Amino acid sequence: MKQFPLKELSGISVTDATVRIFRNGSLAAKNTGDLLITAFGFSGPAVLDAGRWIYAGDVLEISFVHLTPEALDALIIERCKNDGAKAMPNLFYGLGVPERLIHALLSAAGVSESLKGAQLSAAARKSLVKAFTAYRAGVAQTGDFAAAMATAGGVALSEVNKKTCGSKLCPNLFFAGEVLDIDGDTGGYNIQAAFSTAYLAASAIRTRNQAGGSAADCAGEGAGTK
Repeated sequence: MKQFPLKELSGISVTDATVRIFRNGSLAAKNTGDLLITAFGFSGPAVLDAGRWIYAGDVLEISFVHLTPEALDALIIERCKNDGAKAMPNLFYGLGVPERLIHALLSAAGVSESLKGAQLSAAARKSLVKAFTAYRAGVAQTGDFAAAMATAGGVALSEVNKKTCGSKLCPNLFFAGEVLDIDGDTGGYNIQAAFSTAYLAASAIRTRNQAGGSAADCAGEGAGTK
């Protein structure tokens, strides 16, 4: 992230945060999941699973709460009315936002922590809503290959027999794992895909060899199967 301002909060996580990815001013993709703040930027499943869509130069827009901007705005108005004597940090209880992150978001919105709810102006309230539901950070770079958890792209699945993992185009050629155009979310899905496709390919080759056939036969048989 460019000049990541939340690096002092490294280790803090937020459950079910929403990450929106903007490119050239337009929404390119979005994802929801657990978010982790590190010293270098955002991580955790919400960002890692969206990594297939994120490029350097993009802008991430983060919602740390499970409310729409309109719902959060209405909630702040209600709490300022009913608990007007409370200072700002105490008005954001029960939203699933860690205390240290609340302080950082107040600072990002330019709202003093000592300000009482009854003193909050409409303009300051709008800034708070934006900080909590549309926090923006520019992407300076993504992790390099050494940090990658999975690779995207590969052999098109339309060119592969899904029962044997044999090529429909080239006899005696089989594929497994990330050489195929498969990339799953975090949580073991990519490992499972590697195990499963390797099992299919190996089983197909063994079955044909035991039957006296050839690997070429195995690759070509059932090429039209879906």
